[in-house]
Amino acid sequence: MPRIRLVSVSFLLTFCLLTHAAQAQTEVRVIGYTFPPFVFNAKQGVSQDFIKLLNAAQSEFRFTFVFTSPNRRYRLFEHQQGDLIFFEMPEWGWQESGTGYEMTRQILSGGEVYVAKARAGRSQSFFDDILSKRIAAYAGYHYGFAQFNADPTWLRQKFRITLTNDHDTNIRVLLANRVDVSVVSKSYLSRYLRAKPHLQGKLLISEKKDQVYRLAGLVRKAGPISVRQVENILDKIKESGELEDFFAKIGLKNDLVY
Repeated sequence: MPRIRLVSVSFLLTFCLLTHAAQAQTEVRVIGYTFPPFVFNAKQGVSQDFIKLLNAAQSEFRFTFVFTSPNRRYRLFEHQQGDLIFFEMPEWGWQESGTGYEMTRQILSGGEVYVAKARAGRSQSFFDDILSKRIAAYAGYHYGFAQFNADPTWLRQKFRITLTNDHDTNIRVLLANRVDVSVVSKSYLSRYLRAKPHLQGKLLISEKKDQVYRLAGLVRKAGPISVRQVENILDKIKESGELEDFFAKIGLKNDLVY
């Protein structure tokens, strides 16, 4: 009996210590919206895997993921329901939102390109006058051709535009000749064509970009974590080689600038 009691007491002490350690961690809510490959859905994406890497690298903070929509992401900061968003740019509505935030150093580069259906005789000159084309785009996104204005009413007034909530749909309507041009990120398009190599010859991809990405982390002011603390963690995984390994495994090593 004494030995059984000793084992039981030891187990309880270990459990209590682990519970206390978990409770002592400061929660940081990382928000994200559908933005392949960074966020595919509430469960899958680069952002969710990146959070796991950050949690494994330190014990002071516990990063959790909060899935939202493109238009609601500002309100989550405003109502203190989100603390951090990765792979984002201030030009994407944050500057106009009035929400208090600070930005980390740039993490990734990249950009968005125009995609058209490949046809005999069609060349890069097809993309010279994008504004006259029928365009497929993702609702809530901020595009260079629209001066980063994401208001759907304004977009429909200014352009012949189809707004969807699915990137694959934007390629399908293009191939079905329902639009002339789709706007997609280079990273998304690369993964899409790896999954569907038979479409490679059916698409004409613009050499010019709709916009150039300077993706960083945006940190809510007066939140549970500061920009310096986020960068300290990023510095740690950079020095260990984990940061480069992480992006190399998902085909984004060449976009890493941090």
